[in-house]
Amino acid sequence: MAATTATYAGVEYSLDADVDPPKLVIGGQAVYVERDRHGKFWTPKDPHRKFGSLGELAEALIGIHRQRGQ
Repeated sequence: MAATTATYAGVEYSLDADVDPPKLVIGGQAVYVERDRHGKFWTPKDPHRKFGSLGELAEALIGIHRQRGQ
């Protein structure tokens, strides 16, 4: 999968799951992401949840950001 750009809730994000470490940029800001040994993605910004795709992680972080009113 090549680098992808998408929009969720009015926020643009780009991701590339094929590089190591995975690359995720939300609203122009890079987000540190890791992949565990099972292929799940997680970030210290939300360390207690793991996601099956980088897109799911991006959308969750955007949702958290919007809930906090930031």
